[in-house]
Amino acid sequence: MQLLTCEACDHQVSPSARRCPNCGHSLKQLPKPVKVLIAVCIFVGLFYWFDKVMMQRRVSEADRALQQSVSEADRALQQSVKDTQDALEAYEFDRALQQSKKDTQDIFDAFGR
Repeated sequence: MQLLTCEACDHQVSPSARRCPNCGHSLKQLPKPVKVLIAVCIFVGLFYWFDKVMMQRRVSEADRALQQSVSEADRALQQSVKDTQDALEAYEFDRALQQSKKDTQDIFDAFGR
């Protein structure tokens, strides 16, 4: 049987002892399953933290992409409104020009050309 070394006084102690017979320091070690459980908990915690960080990064990237899409859609809408206004002005100008031609023709007809 292999002896353990006391951390406090470096005295050789039996592995079945709970305390060092030389200095009284507690020798109780955590059982291996408890150590494994602690390691698994740490791993799961790190995995959860990493996943949360990555999710926040994906959300912020998606948010930036959405904002960019909204900006592009807004610019396209503004351009469409401007094009529509230009087309309406051109239509109104054409109607006014046609009305002016008609009025001029009516005046010429009234004076008998």
